[in-house]
Amino acid sequence: MSVPPTKQLSEAELANIRADAFLRLYYNAHDSTAQFRKENVPKFYRTQSTCNWNGNALVGPDQIQGFWAGKPLSKHEIQSYDCHPIPGSSSDTRPASLLITVSGVVVHGPMAKDPLQTGTKKMEEAPRVFSQSFVLMPEEPVGPEPKYYIASDTLRFVG
Repeated sequence: MSVPPTKQLSEAELANIRADAFLRLYYNAHDSTAQFRKENVPKFYRTQSTCNWNGNALVGPDQIQGFWAGKPLSKHEIQSYDCHPIPGSSSDTRPASLLITVSGVVVHGPMAKDPLQTGTKKMEEAPRVFSQSFVLMPEEPVGPEPKYYIASDTLRFVG
């Protein structure tokens, strides 16, 4: 009995698998306790990484950690995402860098912990539509399954 050959995944299929894993880790870290977020979200960034959060420019993990240390709890709901390998960024020994665009809804403040909470909502606690883009670069050295870091992160509230 012959065994059918294993299907070779395309670069786009691999990019989407990696993007899905990254987004789960990233938003789970963001939506956890303030202490966990403060300690772990900066690990996604490197010294040269940039983050533009709704007009606030941040460079490197220290500025990003300081920024997020003062932010209230959050709860993200991803409605859709798209991922593409960046052309020309891969080689025989290096996987492609990734461009990921995300759209969804986020709630900040006490409503993030308990969305069914009653009472008067502050404007900053109301659900907000957001758009976020990431450029992910593979970490060096590249192992059998590459790890990525955020080279660029841009979030903007849509409404």
